Amino acid sequence: MSVKSLAERYGVHRATVFSHLRRRNVPSRRPGLGPDEKAEAVRLARAGVSMRAISRRMGVDRKAIRVALVEAGLLPASAADQQPEEARQTDDSTAASPFVPLPTARPR
Repeated sequence: MSVKSLAERYGVHRATVFSHLRRRNVPSRRPGLGPDEKAEAVRLARAGVSMRAISRRMGVDRKAIRVALVEAGLLPASAADQQPEEARQTDDSTAASPFVPLPTARPR
């Protein structure tokens, strides 16, 4: 069963379930999807099922579904994934600050 399912079944938080499992040395499931799960996600996506619906049906995060669909060539990789590492690094002196200064309050 998934941690989410156990938490709902027993009316506790997911962190509580994780704590109990860790204390009892229960091995955790590997991150991501297995080959059969990836194939199922691709099949569902080709049938027109949304990533959200696939993730709910399979009980995994949408990110795992997206990774499977990108690997299968059904979705383009993000722009950050396509850029070489050197191009993503910017020199701090030339990068524009994402912060806009707030106006200062006038004393009354």
